[in-house]
Amino acid sequence: MSMATRWRSTVDGWHASKGDIVAVHQVFALLGAVADQGEGGAQQLAAKTALPTHTAQRLLHAIARLGYLRESGGGWRLTPRVFELGARALPQPDVVALARPAMRELARSSGEAVTLGLRDADDIVYVQKVESHGATGVCIPVGSREPLQRSFLGAGGPTCHVRRLPHLCSLGMPFFDHDGQVVGGLVMHVPAGRADAARVGELAAGLQAATATISSGLGHMPQQACSAPAPLPFLPKLDE
Repeated sequence: MSMATRWRSTVDGWHASKGDIVAVHQVFALLGAVADQGEGGAQQLAAKTALPTHTAQRLLHAIARLGYLRESGGGWRLTPRVFELGARALPQPDVVALARPAMRELARSSGEAVTLGLRDADDIVYVQKVESHGATGVCIPVGSREPLQRSFLGAGGPTCHVRRLPHLCSLGMPFFDHDGQVVGGLVMHVPAGRADAARVGELAAGLQAATATISSGLGHMPQQACSAPAPLPFLPKLDE
């Protein structure tokens, strides 16, 4: 479900008498529509959010005055201020800061890009990527969201999950907090041409070490070692 659809369905549940609350939902529906499309004109965004064009236009200008949108070439785009606001919602301790050194070391030692995903209720949100000299140009877009059960975290457990496609091999492994709950995980994408069994084993070991370091920083006490790589039930949509 897109961000705009999620907010629009919520708005439909409110009566018009709750005008202030409806206006708030309309604002976030528009922000979600811009996020979904990357850029859009007032008429296009109004259609996507089922708002009258004049209402959408008025709210877009109001949001822009607050610094969260800017008009460019007749369309509306999000500003970095939206990211600044979202970054403050990251879990504490700052998992991104905690994970970054382990991600950098894994990218350096493996020559592959590493993507960080964090759990958000029943979803996983991909929040950061560390490139490397061997990066393939294939990645999960930062800021994208997938249902938890369809992601590499869905299987749970301290296991490195592997998914092979005709031209790509992807590996993912979760990390845990002090209660043993999944907080997030790391994902790597490797061209099939350099992903034989030995190479996959090396990358799985690297992922195990990196996620163990992050889990330890979150206070997790492992009960058992990482098991052998297992198939990944679903690979999130990739950009090439």
